[in-house]
Amino acid sequence: MNTPTQWLEEQTRLGRRIYLMLDSDGQLDVRNALTGELGADLYRNLYSGTPADAMAHIGPHLFQLESITQPLIQKLLRTPEHHWGWLASANDGDLDALTTHWRERLVSGEPPHPTLYRFHDSRVLGRVLACLRVQQHLCFLGPMLSVCYWQAEQWTLIDNLHPGLCSLPLDPEWLKQSVLEATCAGG
Repeated sequence: MNTPTQWLEEQTRLGRRIYLMLDSDGQLDVRNALTGELGADLYRNLYSGTPADAMAHIGPHLFQLESITQPLIQKLLRTPEHHWGWLASANDGDLDALTTHWRERLVSGEPPHPTLYRFHDSRVLGRVLACLRVQQHLCFLGPMLSVCYWQAEQWTLIDNLHPGLCSLPLDPEWLKQSVLEATCAGG
């Protein structure tokens, strides 16, 4: 299975919910169209209600998709080089629990110098997952069972072997210096 279409079909066959993590950077038209098309109960702005709330108008959104054949989704799948975000699957449709999970991972550092962690960028996601051990995927991916993203000119699929809710660790592995250096260096 090496295409997002095959991945989407397999996740749907398994009865999993499909989610789109959309980076609004360069995708405001798609984001606005999807928010209008899907309705407020099927998406969340990840910056809303966080220390990044002032930037919510340009922040990433998490969408629960009802259909994988939507023209806007198909358009995104045809343009992965735009690094619009990534796809994920989960067993249940608890969009609020997923939103809480990702909001907890959004801001690192202490005031007055907090830092936004751009996990919604497929390049960051791919580099972090490459640096983490499989056992560490739980605390990073949480209840997401599988992710599909564009990395190094190809689609990449990663399964979370131990999905579930995980409290944010005091010292997250993905924020340790070695992972940050690899992520920033593109390694």
